[in-house]
Amino acid sequence: NKDLKAEYFYLKGKALDYSSDSSTTVPTIKNPQLATCNKAEEYLSKASKLKPFWNEPLNALGHVYWKKWDFENSILCYKKSIEENPNDKIALRCLSMVIRMQDDIKAEDKPAIWKESIDLATKAVSVDLNDP
Repeated sequence: NKDLKAEYFYLKGKALDYSSDSSTTVPTIKNPQLATCNKAEEYLSKASKLKPFWNEPLNALGHVYWKKWDFENSILCYKKSIEENPNDKIALRCLSMVIRMQDDIKAEDKPAIWKESIDLATKAVSVDLNDP
């Protein structure tokens, strides 16, 4: 069953992403205290391909890319998640943070990026006022 496979890959990928003592984790170059799991990326990619309209694997994959400092792919995941569900508070919140972390933002573009970030965060809060 395609849905069960997608759920299996999602759960396995998410568990690996949050597992700090997994033998498959390697430190990132830019931020050595964070570890990433390439297997998590593999499983979450499979889950999102099997069930493309399911937001949780996309959000988790966005998190994996974020940990790897691959902001471009992280942003793509969160934007796709928001396309599928414009009220996805997790994608809105995470995208609001990750867009500010990009290294290659020109000085003249920073105010627009910060405004977009604030707008996304505001929308995330408006979706669920009780979200921590």
